[in-house]
Amino acid sequence: MFKKVKLPAAIALLVQSVTFFVLFLILWSKKKSLASTFLAVSAMGGAACGCLIWQMRKEIAETAVEFDDEFDVDEAEIKADLDRLDEEEVLDN
Repeated sequence: MFKKVKLPAAIALLVQSVTFFVLFLILWSKKKSLASTFLAVSAMGGAACGCLIWQMRKEIAETAVEFDDEFDVDEAEIKADLDRLDEEEVLDN
């Protein structure tokens, strides 16, 4: 269940972090004491977002399937199948 919530939660935390950072910049320019609080919350939200994204990437890497470039195909069987198809084609005509 939590796997389905990680992406929306990460996006929400990212948006919250950016918004609080903008509020920090606005309040910092006005020399308000509340600015440091918004910076701290922005940093915590950014860290939490980074952790969620890191966990998702780790889960995706664990579930990734690697394929070989080589195929285990018996060429004799393929040739026999093609010959059989050619014979059926000749018989149909």
